[in-house]
Amino acid sequence: MIDKGIPFLGFDTDRSHGSLLRFYAKFASPVVVDRYESLDAVVEAASENPDKRIPVDLAAQTHESLVKWMDEFGVLETLGDLGLSLTYWHVMDSGKDSVDLLKKLLDRFSSRLNYVLVLNQVRGESFDIFEKSGEKERALGLHAKIIPLKRLHETVITKIDAGSTRFWAAKNKSETDVKGLGLLGRQRVKVWLRNAYEQIDSVILCTIQAGSLPGGYRIYFPMRIRIPATSARIGSTILSCPRLIPNRPVRPMRMR
Repeated sequence: MIDKGIPFLGFDTDRSHGSLLRFYAKFASPVVVDRYESLDAVVEAASENPDKRIPVDLAAQTHESLVKWMDEFGVLETLGDLGLSLTYWHVMDSGKDSVDLLKKLLDRFSSRLNYVLVLNQVRGESFDIFEKSGEKERALGLHAKIIPLKRLHETVITKIDAGSTRFWAAKNKSETDVKGLGLLGRQRVKVWLRNAYEQIDSVILCTIQAGSLPGGYRIYFPMRIRIPATSARIGSTILSCPRLIPNRPVRPMRMR
């Protein structure tokens, strides 16, 4: 969204490893998930800023508090009344915990949410547990989109993490700059980002056929999915509030 000049307000729920706040401090605010008035501010921001997108970075441990808030206060119904739709980006590693969390999510919300599942190869390249769990077929039956996120070289990840560097800076700063990468390191970042853009664009460009939503709307995914710099941090989930936009073309996006 930064690269495309799309205005947004970001929120970060992770108290211990707030990556959105760490890497994009100027664009994000903290949210305390177990304080409902703090979560209410996210919906209020979406309502009061119709020209802005609202990405919310969720830590895995926020699941129970989040769904309780959504159920008890009719958040999905409220968003519907506001003309907003909700898309849940579930970033998965190769372990069982990611599959178990996905099962909880599908059990709780079923077809009431839009889903994007990101297979994060930075945390493992084999997703056999997911493939054999039955949750993949279940998610696809709910019209979920599934995209891979390719592995990035460990040395590059470490340098980006050490410098708390945005991806734009990582691919443009040389090793002669403080905390910069070498020529091939920058090239690896560029190739990795290009592949990530292609996968994310394939989801962003998806539309719901006119007639399936009132007023001939298309659903637009204006989300800049957060791809954290550290391999230890990738695997949390992301929530977005895409706005239903009548009769406007869906534009691809780039992220920094």
